Amino acid sequence: MQKCNPFSLSVLSDIVISIYNILGQEVTRVADGHFDAGVHSVEWNAGDKASGVYLYRIKAGDFVKTRKMLLLK
Repeated sequence: MQKCNPFSLSVLSDIVISIYNILGQEVTRVADGHFDAGVHSVEWNAGDKASGVYLYRIKAGDFVKTRKMLLLK
């Protein structure tokens, strides 16, 4: 399991966290639902994925942030 960076919410929010390969194809969705205000973290079971560059996108209401990450095995 790969632990993703923690994120914080100031209010109850509907959250979607998706992971994409470098081609922009969704690999998996690690979170999809209601999250209370506070600090949260999620884990990604990347056991069947190849090492390389991936993108993750966090969507919470109107907020959207996409970042790169490197998976090393």
